[in-house]
Amino acid sequence: MRDLSNILQQIINEIPITEQEFTNNLKDNLSSVSCTAPELINMWWNEVHETLWNFIPEKPNKEWQFKILSIFSTKTVEELKEILL
Repeated sequence: MRDLSNILQQIINEIPITEQEFTNNLKDNLSSVSCTAPELINMWWNEVHETLWNFIPEKPNKEWQFKILSIFSTKTVEELKEILL
């Protein structure tokens, strides 16, 4: 199973510094994930998914947005571009 804490850290590293609110929301998610019981981690995957789509448009228009979705979904950037554009 993939480690959500690790995934969140990778995503945070891809977000431009100008997107501070997005970064802060994901850092809040990360803090909560680190304190969550294993049987509740699925809830946090859903929460992170919601956070991502609150800050990334339905049709992403920046490369970093595709990179973030790629990290979260495990699809390549090229696959995501075919699906979302």
